Amino acid sequence: MRRFISAPNRENGSAVLSVSDEGPGMNESERLHAFERFYRGDARGEIPGTGLGLSIAKRAVERAGGKIAIRSSPGRGTTVTIHLPKT
Repeated sequence: MRRFISAPNRENGSAVLSVSDEGPGMNESERLHAFERFYRGDARGEIPGTGLGLSIAKRAVERAGGKIAIRSSPGRGTTVTIHLPKT
């Protein structure tokens, strides 16, 4: 699976970083649960992981005063965007 990381940029005084992949994507239900600890959208176990990555990222971003969002659709991959405030 290919992954893409955009160069950090500034938007309205915030640092913005986006990470995208060309994976299977997520449906709406999966997106709603994606930040929950141990949540795994792939019940078949075909995609490795523990279901902790996004929950850890969300906690770290929020502790820094930022926001994290997911944009995804089945068959089109996923983009996670992080906005961190200027310090």
